[in-house]
Amino acid sequence: MEKVALYKQIVRELCSEIASMSPSDESVQTQLITDDDRGHYLLFSVGWEEDNREYAPFCI
Repeated sequence: MEKVALYKQIVRELCSEIASMSPSDESVQTQLITDDDRGHYLLFSVGWEEDNREYAPFCI
C-alpha cells in the first residue's frame, strides 16, 4: 500500500508542476482537480479564448 500512496503523490506533484507551467490569465484558467481516494487526477484549461469557449484537458 505504501507504493500506491507514493505513486499518487508523484502523480499529484507532476500535475501541479505542469499546471504551474501554464498559469491562468484573465480569460483562461488552468484548473487542477485531484481525488486521491479514487486515484483521479485532471488538469483542465477553462475559459474564453476570443469568442470561443475553451474547456480542454491537458494530455499527460
